[in-house]
Amino acid sequence: MKKTYLIGIFVAIIAAAPALHKQSIFVTNAFSEEYTRTVKFPVGSVQTKNFAQAEVAPELIVARVNGVPILGSDLNRAINSLKNMIMESGQIATLELLPESYLQKEAVDTLIANELLFQESQKMNLNISDEDLDKQIELIKEQTPQDVYQRRVASTDESVFRNSVKKTLLIHHVVESKMNLSKDDVDEELVQKYYDELKKTMKRTSVSLRMSHICVMVDPSGDAEEIENKRQKIQQAKNKLDEGADWNEVVAEFSEDPEKQNDGDIGYYSMAIFQNDILEGTVPEKIDEVSDIIRSKRGFHIVKITDRKPKGGYLTYEEALPALKSIAFREQYQGKIMEIVAQLKKDAKVDIYLDVKNDWKN
Repeated sequence: MKKTYLIGIFVAIIAAAPALHKQSIFVTNAFSEEYTRTVKFPVGSVQTKNFAQAEVAPELIVARVNGVPILGSDLNRAINSLKNMIMESGQIATLELLPESYLQKEAVDTLIANELLFQESQKMNLNISDEDLDKQIELIKEQTPQDVYQRRVASTDESVFRNSVKKTLLIHHVVESKMNLSKDDVDEELVQKYYDELKKTMKRTSVSLRMSHICVMVDPSGDAEEIENKRQKIQQAKNKLDEGADWNEVVAEFSEDPEKQNDGDIGYYSMAIFQNDILEGTVPEKIDEVSDIIRSKRGFHIVKITDRKPKGGYLTYEEALPALKSIAFREQYQGKIMEIVAQLKKDAKVDIYLDVKNDWKN
């Protein structure tokens, strides 16, 4: 359980964990954000900060992957990024629980995995266009709090940062090309297992609303004309609803979200977190009430409330299901990545010169 979280981030550590996928609805499912924190570590009151770098000489060659050196400076940067990501995620009460040697080993393993995957991208002749790179950087800026983003890029210049994002995208494409797993493949027994383990910790801390929506996606890097076209499309949907059209028919005609196949159902959301995703408009709270047009960081929405649960008590299985599926999928996804890296290692020459070990004792 301790190792799963840390190993699972190696795809993103180079570029300070940029988001490599566009979520189909609002920025986050409310319960995914709040309750995945409880899976691996107890939640603590912690703050992100700049940590002292590991005691490794920057010029020291820590390891080689098929002859390509990994330097002490790479390791120091990786350890610092790892610490910050743990703190930002809220998944651990205090970093004093993790010995430096444990973080060092995780960082070395991460760097080796990254290099193996990057080298594989070169063998596959993959490339990232400047346009796609610019879009990804804009997406990172849009999804990351400004202070966190500035802190992550402050220690490097723009060209280094762009190269790191590009490398991360290449790694992601390698993983995706070798990954035979979709969210429809989530192990239901694993989902139930998580619920049984967590149900007494998953308190309903605010009003819980089940929603369906009509969603018109907006590219964060889109121009004013594109945004206006999207706004007109969602307005057409709203006009039809106001004229008495059937909700499900309007969803099928206008929505650009995969959930349109389920009449737009996006599950339960905590109002306390949900409001943070809204740029314009308000969400109704009465069952069967339909909103005006709402603007989020993902696009334009019309929301219909289909169920409402008051604050207090614990989340039902159905309320927690999106978060539980996300947790289970992530664990399965991480396992697949580890299989891919293990296979690449079999055909690679990996030499580690630094004495690293996992001495995190139970």
